[in-house]
Amino acid sequence: MRKEENFLIENLQEDLENLERYIEEYSLFLPLAVYSVNPVGIIVDVNQAGKDLSNYKETEIVGQNIETIFKNKKKVKNAFKQTLKKGNVKNKEEILLTKQNKEVPVRFSASVRQDQKSNIIGCFVALNDITEIKKFQNKLEDKVKQRTRELEKTKNELAETLKETKETKEKVEEEKNKTSAIISNLVNPIIIIDSENKINLFNPKAKEVLGFKKSDIGKKIDKKDNYSLENFKDLIKKEHKIKKGKNMDPPIPEEEELNIEHQGETLTYKIVTTKVYDKKNKYLGTMKTFSDLTREKRINRLKTEFVSIAAHQLRTPLSAIKWALKMILDGDTGTINKDQREILTKGFESNERMIKLVNDMLNVSRIEEGRLQYSFEKTNFKEVYETVVNNIKNKLEKKNIKFNIKKPQKMPSVYMDDEKIRLVIQNLLENAVKYTPVNGTITLEIKKLKRKIKVRVKDNGVGIPKKDQEKLFSKFFRGENVKKMQTSGTGLGLFIANNIIKKHGGEIHFKSQEGRGTEFYFYLPLNKNNN
Repeated sequence: MRKEENFLIENLQEDLENLERYIEEYSLFLPLAVYSVNPVGIIVDVNQAGKDLSNYKETEIVGQNIETIFKNKKKVKNAFKQTLKKGNVKNKEEILLTKQNKEVPVRFSASVRQDQKSNIIGCFVALNDITEIKKFQNKLEDKVKQRTRELEKTKNELAETLKETKETKEKVEEEKNKTSAIISNLVNPIIIIDSENKINLFNPKAKEVLGFKKSDIGKKIDKKDNYSLENFKDLIKKEHKIKKGKNMDPPIPEEEELNIEHQGETLTYKIVTTKVYDKKNKYLGTMKTFSDLTREKRINRLKTEFVSIAAHQLRTPLSAIKWALKMILDGDTGTINKDQREILTKGFESNERMIKLVNDMLNVSRIEEGRLQYSFEKTNFKEVYETVVNNIKNKLEKKNIKFNIKKPQKMPSVYMDDEKIRLVIQNLLENAVKYTPVNGTITLEIKKLKRKIKVRVKDNGVGIPKKDQEKLFSKFFRGENVKKMQTSGTGLGLFIANNIIKKHGGEIHFKSQEGRGTEFYFYLPLNKNNN
C-alpha cells in the first residue's frame, strides 16, 4: 500500500512540475505583458512580454510597486484598489513609463488571485500596448478635424456664394430694369426675337410705328428668312402699310431698307438684324434695330435736287464759253498770236474740266434719283472702244505712253447702252493715263467669253493704297497718294462706272498695288436674257 502511495505522490509531483514548466513557457511566449502583484501592490513576478514592454530586467522590476511604472500613479493606485474590491477592472487606458522614461500608451486590465479558501493573495495585471491603435486614432482624429475644417470652410464659402448669388441676382435684376428702361425710351423701334424665332420683346416705338400689340409677344415668326421684315407682315396692322423696301448697297443680308406709311407720312428705316450670343457663345436669338433715315433721305433728296439744278444752270454758260473759246482758237474771229493761243487753250481745257464735272454731277444726281435714262440695243463693241481710244490719243502722246490693245478677231455685239459703256471705258482709260508716269504702259484687253464680254484696263502707274481700296467706288473719293500729285479729278467717275455696269447686269472689279499699277476689269452679258 505504501508503495502505491509513493507512486501517486511521485506522479503528482511530476505533474506539478510539468504544469509549472507549462505555465512558465506559456508566460514566456504570451504576447500580453502580465505582472503578478501581491495584495499591497508589490510586483512579485513578470513575464517576458512585461519585461520587453517596460525595458526593465526581472531583477529591476520585481519588488517595485506597480504604480512606479506608470505616469499617473494615483490613477493606477485607485484602479488597483478597485480590483481588490470588485475583483477586476477592464480596459482602462494608462501611460506606462519605460526604464528610459519613454511613454507607452497601454490598456490596463487586472483581476484578483485567490487561494483555495477564497482569500485574496494578490492580482494579475495585464497590459496591452496600444501605440499603433493610438496612432491610428490620432490620425483618424486629425482627419476628422481636417474634414471638419474643410466642411466649415465649404459652409462659409457656400454662405458667401449664396450671398454673392443674391447680390448678383439683384444686380442682374437692376441691369435688366435699366436695359428695359433704355429700350423703352429709345426713339427708334427695336424688336427682339428669341432662339425659337418667337417675338420676345419690342419697345413702345415699335408698337407705335408697326402697330404691334402686347398679345404679339410669343408669336412665332416664319424662319424662312428671319432677316426680312416681310415675315412680320401678318402682325403689322393695315394702317401701318409696308411699302416695297430695298436692300442696302452693297447688299448685306442683315440690313434692309424699309418704307412704312405711318399717320399719313412715309417713314424710311434702315433695319439692322444682329445675332445675339451670351458670354459662353450660346445663341440667344436676333435683334432688329431700326434707324430712322427719313430726315436723312429728305436732306439727300434736297441735296440731289440742288446739285441737279445747279449743274443744269452751270452747263448752259459753260457750253457757251466753250464754243466762244473754240471759235477764237479756230480763227473764226481773226488771227491770234502764240501767247494768246496758249492762254486761251488753258482756259478752254479748264472749261472742259468744268463741263465734265457738271456732267458727272448731273449723272450722279440722276443715278441717286433713279432718273438716269438707258437705251439698250445690240451694238458692236468695236464702235464703243474705238471712239474712246481716238479721244485719248493726244493725252497718250503727250506722256509718251505705250498703248496696247488686245482684242478678238471678230468683235462681238453686246446688248447695252453704248453711250453709257463708252463713258465707263473713258473713265477707266483717262484714270489710267492720269496716274501712269511718262513712258509708262497701258493695256486695253477685250475678251469674248461664253455668255459675257470681259474688258480689262491695266496700267503700271502709281497704284491704289490698300487702306483706300474699300472706298474706291464711293462718291468724291480720291486716294491720298493721288491727292499729293495734285492731279485733277472729281472722284465721281468710278461711282458712275460702277452703277452703269450694275445696271447692265454686269460686275466691275480691280486689282492694285501701290507703286506697281492698277488693273480694272468688268464683265457685261452679251444678250438681254443674261441680265
